[in-house]
Amino acid sequence: MVRMAHRERISLQINMHPNDAGHVRHILPHQLRVWGEQVDRTLVILDLHRSRAGRYRNQDFDRNLHRLRQELNRLARASSLDVLEVDYSPAAKRAVARRFFDTDDIPEKAWDGGPFYSYFFGLWAAQTDYILRMDSDMLYGGGSLSWIAEAIALLEDNSDVMFVAPLSGPPRADGRLLGQRDLETGAARKHATLPYTFLFPTVSTRVFLTGPRLLRDLTGQFELSRPGRSQWIRARLLGNPSRALEAETVLSRNMQRLGCWRADMLGNGAGMWTLHPPYRSPAFYHTLPELIDRIERDDVPDRQRGHYDINDSMIDWSEPRRRNTKMRRWLRHLSQVVGRMTERYS
Repeated sequence: MVRMAHRERISLQINMHPNDAGHVRHILPHQLRVWGEQVDRTLVILDLHRSRAGRYRNQDFDRNLHRLRQELNRLARASSLDVLEVDYSPAAKRAVARRFFDTDDIPEKAWDGGPFYSYFFGLWAAQTDYILRMDSDMLYGGGSLSWIAEAIALLEDNSDVMFVAPLSGPPRADGRLLGQRDLETGAARKHATLPYTFLFPTVSTRVFLTGPRLLRDLTGQFELSRPGRSQWIRARLLGNPSRALEAETVLSRNMQRLGCWRADMLGNGAGMWTLHPPYRSPAFYHTLPELIDRIERDDVPDRQRGHYDINDSMIDWSEPRRRNTKMRRWLRHLSQVVGRMTERYS
């Protein structure tokens, strides 16, 4: 077990919403198996704020919340797990906003209805020196028990690295990452000396390790990235706040402004790498236990290696892909806008 010198130095922080009820039963135990030996505390940040519209809207909120609480209570009895609901009180919002943005208020949601305040609340609420924060649907292979210690060493030895994440996708023999736009455009690059390590100018809120001490040094220095005109109009039509882009875009732009990087690192030995399910479908939920078992055993097809999103070599995504075309998404948005107008004027 990798432990640091004093108590509760490292926390595993997992953000959840009632939308996540369908996969938590299988994925949370997987995440605890993979990371539990390397952390001092596991904290679930439970966000109960509802988006009015968009893909983050939960149309079965109460039933899914009940299911989610049942799973969290069951797992808490079998493991060391703390659950903290996001505090949306004016005092908490003011403290979080001042901590990161030197303002008295930040929006609850991003322009598209996605989480915003809850991410910064989780970072603000952490009481440990380092945080490994992740979304509830992230899957991990490699199984290294030393990855966090290696990631902390990378942070401490490189003042221009603000975030460290496991390698994006199972490693290929040739060391390449596929489908990464930043690498294709030359905005990202391989680390000069560390194998299977890449430096990116962007960060994903799906998973990263950072230190509150690092972020404390930047108190009040972050800037909000505001939506463009078309995004502002869509946000207003859907009833979402129109003050900020997605949290990962805001973090990425501030990281670039400060001349910092995110490092994707495999680490020593089998290391640690991620996979992300791009869709939710009956096939996904049905095959999830088998999928997790395959990932933990490194039973991964060659066509998946180097890709961070789970592709058709592991799950047939043809049906959810058909339902998620751009035209269908716009029709869903239009339906929500019409519904909002009907509610407003009825």
